[in-house]
Amino acid sequence: MIKIEPLNEKDWPYTIGFLHEGTKNPYVANLVTSIARKTREDSEFGSKEAVGVIEREGLEGVISLFGHVNSADVWSGGTIRGMHHVGSYAELQNLGLRTNIHAGSSAGGVPAIFRAFDMGYGNPQTRPIDTNSAYLNDFVMNILKSIQVPKSEGKMGKVVDLLKGLSRFIKLEGIIPDNRLEDLLNKTLSTSDGTPLLMEDAPNLYLVVTHINNPREHKLVINSYDQPKEQIWRALRKSAGHVYLFKPIDEGGEIYVDGVVEGLPLKTAMNAGADIAIGFLVNYGLTDENLERINVPKVLEKVVVRWPLRIAQQIGITHIPRTLTYFDILLHKLSMQITLDNCEYLTSYNPDELSVKGDPYGRVLLVMPDLSNVSPTAFTVKTSEALITRGRNDTLRAIRDFLNPTFAHERYDPTYFSKKLIKY
Repeated sequence: MIKIEPLNEKDWPYTIGFLHEGTKNPYVANLVTSIARKTREDSEFGSKEAVGVIEREGLEGVISLFGHVNSADVWSGGTIRGMHHVGSYAELQNLGLRTNIHAGSSAGGVPAIFRAFDMGYGNPQTRPIDTNSAYLNDFVMNILKSIQVPKSEGKMGKVVDLLKGLSRFIKLEGIIPDNRLEDLLNKTLSTSDGTPLLMEDAPNLYLVVTHINNPREHKLVINSYDQPKEQIWRALRKSAGHVYLFKPIDEGGEIYVDGVVEGLPLKTAMNAGADIAIGFLVNYGLTDENLERINVPKVLEKVVVRWPLRIAQQIGITHIPRTLTYFDILLHKLSMQITLDNCEYLTSYNPDELSVKGDPYGRVLLVMPDLSNVSPTAFTVKTSEALITRGRNDTLRAIRDFLNPTFAHERYDPTYFSKKLIKY
C-alpha cells in the first residue's frame, strides 16, 4: 500500500478552493483530498496535478487517480451470480482502473485473487498466474464443470440421486463432491512446477472466512500479512464453501465455512487502509415472497417437506412450486443484514440507495445489479455467459455515471472534505 509520508501543504489552499468551487462529485473530492494528504514535499504529483488531470482528461483522468491512492476492489459472494464478477473484472482491466487492496468473500475470492496478482506485479512476465480476463473466464468455466453432479437416467435414478444428496447434506458433506474442485483450484493457483502459491505471493489480498467454532470472533480474514504461508487455493476453498453445497473445511477440529460472515467485505477493505473502494455486490436482496417465508419456528417443518417436494418435481410433478430451503434463506438474511449495516456505517446509505445515488463521502462506489431472477444454483453455461456480459455492462455504466467529473451528488458537502485536510 501507499505509505503516508510528510505532507506538502503548499497546494492546500488551491485544493480547498477546488473542493468548494470546482466539483460537486464526492468521488472526485475524495480522490483529490486523499492525494493531497499523502503528497510528499518532493513529489511531482500532488492535488494540483490531480485536478489538472481531471480537467484535461475527464473520466479517464478520474480513473487514473485510483492508482495514486490506497484503493480497493471488493467482491461479494453469490454462487453462480459470481459469474457477474468475471465481466466486472474484464471491464476494470479494460478501463485500466488500478487498485492496491483486494478483498473477496466466497465466490468473490476468485476475482480478488486475480486482481491481487494482476495489480501486484508490474511486469506481466513475473506474474505467477495468467491474469488476463480471458484466462479468468476459462478458469471459472472449468470451475462450473467441476461442480456438476453426475445425474442418473430415469425417474428412479433421479430419486436415488436426490437421496444421495440428502444423505450428504445430513452428514454435512455438501451435495457437491468437492475433490474435483479442489484439484482444479490447487492446479491453477500453483507455480508451473506444481508448488502451491502462498498468500504472501499475492500482495494485499484479503479473503473472508467464517470460523464456526471460534467463541470470540467468527469472522476470519486470511491475508498476505497475518497468514503469509497459507496456500491460496486452500484459503479460497475455505471462503468459497457454501455450507449447503460443499463440505466444511476441518483443520484439527477448527471448522471453516464460506464467507457469509461478511458477504461484501467493504469493512475489511477499509480496515486495510483503503481511501476509496469499488464494490461488486451480486447477492443482495430477496423477493418479498421469500422474506415473508422467514419464520424460524417453522424451519424444521420446511426442511422436512423440502426433499419430498424436490423428488416430486424431479419425477415429473411440476405443478409444485420451487422453494428455497429455510436454511438458505436464513443465511442469506444474515448476510444481507451484515452488508446493510456495513454500508450504512461507511456511507449512511443502504445498498439500494448507495448503488443508485452514490456515496456522499466518495468512499464507496457500489455496482449492484438486480439478479433476483437468477437462481443461485443455476449452474449452466448459458446463465454464466449472460452474467459475464452483464457484468461488463453494469460496471461500465456505474463508473461512467459516478466517476464522471460532472456528476453532482445531492448531498455533496465541500466542508466535509476540506476539514479532512485542516484536521489532519
